[in-house]
Order: sequence, then structure tokens, then C-alpha cells
Amino acid sequence: MAKKRGQGMGSIAKCKDGRYMVRLPIDGVRRLIGYARTAEEADRLLTEAKAKRDRGTPFTSGQQTLTTFAEQWLAMKKPGLKETAYTRYESTLRIHILPTLGRTPLVKLAPQQVQRLYAARRGAPVQGKRTQVVGATTVRRVHDVLHNLLEDARRYNLVAINVCDNVTTPKPNRTTMRVLTLEQVGTLLEAIQGDRLEALYVLDFATGMRQGEILALKWSGVDLATGTLRITETLKWRNAREYYFTPPKTRGSARTIVLAPVAVEALRAHRARQAQERLRLGVCWQDRDLVFCAEDGSPLKDQGVRHRHKKTLARAGLPRVRFHDIRHTYATLQSEYGGKHGVDLKAVSTALGHSSTTITADLYTHVTTGTQQRIATSAEEIITNARQAARRR
Repeated sequence: MAKKRGQGMGSIAKCKDGRYMVRLPIDGVRRLIGYARTAEEADRLLTEAKAKRDRGTPFTSGQQTLTTFAEQWLAMKKPGLKETAYTRYESTLRIHILPTLGRTPLVKLAPQQVQRLYAARRGAPVQGKRTQVVGATTVRRVHDVLHNLLEDARRYNLVAINVCDNVTTPKPNRTTMRVLTLEQVGTLLEAIQGDRLEALYVLDFATGMRQGEILALKWSGVDLATGTLRITETLKWRNAREYYFTPPKTRGSARTIVLAPVAVEALRAHRARQAQERLRLGVCWQDRDLVFCAEDGSPLKDQGVRHRHKKTLARAGLPRVRFHDIRHTYATLQSEYGGKHGVDLKAVSTALGHSSTTITADLYTHVTTGTQQRIATSAEEIITNARQAARRR
């Protein structure tokens, strides 16, 4: 039976198993503080809890583990997140964080534990055991998710500090973006000529669209008469069987693109080929209105496109570059050759759907061999002119 105390002073009740359950009203809610083996220990636990409450010290039950809070946190976050972001949060917690730290009480999580987790993920042995080794970028993502989770816990007064503020994280690896030269682009287009996805490559080299944007493109968003297309969504795959359409990556990613005549011509030929495939399949054709689809009309899988891309590069004798590097190639070649047509960095940024030109300059333009040669020629001219100016004095 619970021992009676004054209002707001909490309670201690003896359980059937002999333990003592301690409860205390906090912010108007009667909360479980914990369990004690003896009445004296329960009194001490209650006294400490009341002192913390009265001092305004952040307080949580010692029974609440990181896993328990993470489940609640994900449920609260889900309505405001895109599905891709929620999936990334959930998988990062499930795969990288909770197997190691999940049973730790939220209030007892220490910076050393988090630091050891990061070290283990980078390959350092922990207690003689090694865990799955991942890259610095993945560890940085683990840190970002855990930091966000604990920052919300701190704002809810569940923990006093965010322990992730006191750990060191590795610098993320910056992916080396490889681009094709003008000659290599021509070689690739020749290798893909006559393929049922030839227009996909022509369109990508002509627009720099993201892979998900191309795979989500529908005929209803393409106007071949005016030579324009609208990007309104992107295709994502949850797994090998489930897919979904989502709004573009950023607000600027929803855009209208004016097509080069060569892209319009390629799309016309592609539509005629697709009409033949549709006629051949009859009622078995899956009408999704997709511009680029599988031979039965269903959406193309991103992994399938990437695999096909690798085989095409090998057949053409070209260096191994990612399919996404076509986007980088587009931006770089436009920056290098588009000037004579009045194409500046702002125009390229808008075409790519970036929110600012800074992103375009930092990520999607590269100093090619041709550009380096022009820089060297310019330097030669500067030094020559400087010497001539000195001799004329």
C-alpha cells in the first residue's frame, strides 16, 4: 500500500515482487521515478528526485532508455519529415546507434560512449571486438541524427546537456566528382545510339536533370511543340518492389526547362518507339504516363539504370563514372563552353534547380584540362607583358 504524503510530495508503494515503486508529480504529471529494493532506498530516491525538481534541474526517469526515447522521437518527427528523411533517420538509429547505445538510460549516456561508438564505426576495436566499418561521411550522419535526438531531449528537460556537443567527429569524405570530356560525351552518345534509353542520355546531357527527376518525368509534363518540360516530382525506391513519387529536392528544383532541339528530336523518336512497345504488349502494358519506363510500362529501377550505365561505359571503353556524374559533366561543360552563348553561373544554377549559385560553383563545376591550358596561356601572356613593360622603362 502506498505511503500517504502531502500534495506534490510524491508516493512510495510496495509492489508484489517486494520492490518499492517511487512516483513524483512533475509539471503536473505523476511520473515514475524508479524502483528500490528497500524502503530506505526508496525514501532516498524520492528525496533526491524532489530536490532536483525543486531546483529546476532537468529530470527524467532513470528507466527511460535511449531506445525508448528514440521510438517516441521518431513518431513525433515523422509528420514533418519527407519519407526519404524519415527513412534515413530510422535506418541510422536502427543500424548504427541503438544496437550499441539503445539500452543505456537516457540520463546516463556519456560522451565517452558516443566517442567509442564513432571510433568503432571507423574500425577501432572496442573491448577486443570489431564492428562494421563505415566511412567518415556515414559517421557524420550518425552524429547528426544522434545530436538532433539529444538536442530535442535537452529541450524537453529530459537531459541536462547534449553529450554530442562534447565529442569529436571525423570530417566527411568529399566525393571526387569525375566528369567526361567533350570527346568522351560524344563517344558515349555513339555507344548508346539505337538503345531504347538513348533519349534518356541525350536528355540528361542536355539538361543536367537528377536521375530521380528523369525517372519520374511524365509525358503530361513534356510539351514537344514548344520544346519545354516541367519537373514536378522525383521517383524514389523504398526497396526492390516498392516505389513512390515525392516533391523535388528543393523549392528551386521544381522548374520548367527549355529543351535543345536535339533533345526534342530524341524524345519524339523515343515516344514512337514506346508506342510500338505499348502496342505489342496490349493489355499487359502498365500505363503510368512515364517517359522512361521498363518494357512493360512500369517505373525504371534506379539500380537497374546504374548497372546498365556501367555496362555501356565498359562497352565504349570509357572511364568508370557514375550516372550522376552526367549532371556534373553538364554543369562543367556549360560553364566552359556556354559563355559564348551568354550562359553564366546563374543560368546553369537555375537549370540544375539549385537554390543558390554557391552550390553550383562549389559542387558542380570543375577545372578541366582545357580550362587549365587557357589559364597557363593567360599566365604566359601576363609574365611576357610584364617583362616587356620593364624593358621599356
